[in-house]
Amino acid sequence: MTLNWLTSRKSLLCGVLPINHAQTHGLLAAVLVVGSSRSGTQGWFPLGPFQLQPSEFAKVALILGFTYVATQFH
Repeated sequence: MTLNWLTSRKSLLCGVLPINHAQTHGLLAAVLVVGSSRSGTQGWFPLGPFQLQPSEFAKVALILGFTYVATQFH
């Protein structure tokens, strides 16, 4: 349902996509520098009692990217 809503609003998708990708790339680069190691991987940001894993945001960015490509052929 959400992808259908996004594909019907191409201008919103085109506006969100570059921002989302830039933020995701920034988080993935930052985790290499200041990320903490947990269970053998250095992919976590410590945020008080929580841990943030930027690769989850990368998955969303990838889905949005594929959605954008799909709207070009629709």
